[in-house]
Amino acid sequence: MHKFHVAPQKEVTEYRNVIIDHLTGIIVDDTGQLVVEQADEALLWIPEAIFRAVNAGADKEFEFRTRRMWLQRLARRLHEERDRLEVLHEDVTHISMMHAFGWYAFGHFFDSVQKLYHPLKLMETGARRWKVLHSDPRQVVDFEQHMQLLGVAPEQLVRVSHPVRVPRLWVSPWQAGPATFTPQTYDWVYRRYTRSVERTAPQRLYLTRNHVKRGARGVTNEAALLAALEPLGFRVLTGKEPLREIVSAFHNAELIVAPHGSLLANCMFCKETCRVLEFCPDNRVDFSFQRKRKKLTDYTHKQVPADANFNIEIPLQTVLDFIDGTSRRCPDAEKE
Repeated sequence: MHKFHVAPQKEVTEYRNVIIDHLTGIIVDDTGQLVVEQADEALLWIPEAIFRAVNAGADKEFEFRTRRMWLQRLARRLHEERDRLEVLHEDVTHISMMHAFGWYAFGHFFDSVQKLYHPLKLMETGARRWKVLHSDPRQVVDFEQHMQLLGVAPEQLVRVSHPVRVPRLWVSPWQAGPATFTPQTYDWVYRRYTRSVERTAPQRLYLTRNHVKRGARGVTNEAALLAALEPLGFRVLTGKEPLREIVSAFHNAELIVAPHGSLLANCMFCKETCRVLEFCPDNRVDFSFQRKRKKLTDYTHKQVPADANFNIEIPLQTVLDFIDGTSRRCPDAEKE
């Protein structure tokens, strides 16, 4: 039976003379073998067709074995081509922050960020030269600012856009699995991102996603919803705002209303007193953002009817009732 290697005993493993693939993030050792213990992400991010089959009751183990066989074939092909691959500098320790998509999936960027926690802690204690290998950052607004907040300078970033040979690679596997944190990695990210955020008046946020994929996973009555929310002091976020603006908005938020979507990942920056109301299609149920580690505890997850493209209508009265609940907050709610 397939067993994911979440939180293994070794927080950082060093590999010598390996190949790293830009599209799957897999590591291939010097004998052409897939480094299975570091391939959980590539095994878990299965194609949508297989995901549907698994949900329909197909044999999960068969699906995982099939994907592992495919990855091993890829590993052998990369090994055969190793003499034609670029070799990175042997005097530099490279830290992997690769994702199995070849780019950072919406809502899951911090899965990859956590891979830096233990390696960067170790780098603080020595004078070793190091750089971070990363996937295509095109879906991440202000990627370099993210990295600078975590202590990685732009000149320490290496985008992997083709398979490369790495003389010395440090890998820290998933610390807590997809869309989750350990207490240590959460505290690290929270402190790094919020330490320079200005305190503002409490904000009310509506997170839109109608612009993300036209005709799918949208809110059909969003115009009417916004007409009701904007006079009540709600601000609309699209996810295209600068990073510091997004962190500040969530850190100072008192109320958040949103359809299920990747912007909810930023609830990790909210204070304990923030309240969230998430609407999720009943034919695409996902609790990942509700369950993600965060300081706030008042998080309401509602499932609502959806069409075949997962479009939903948000009940206005439900939202208004949620907003009315703010008056029941304790007097010292704004204290951190």
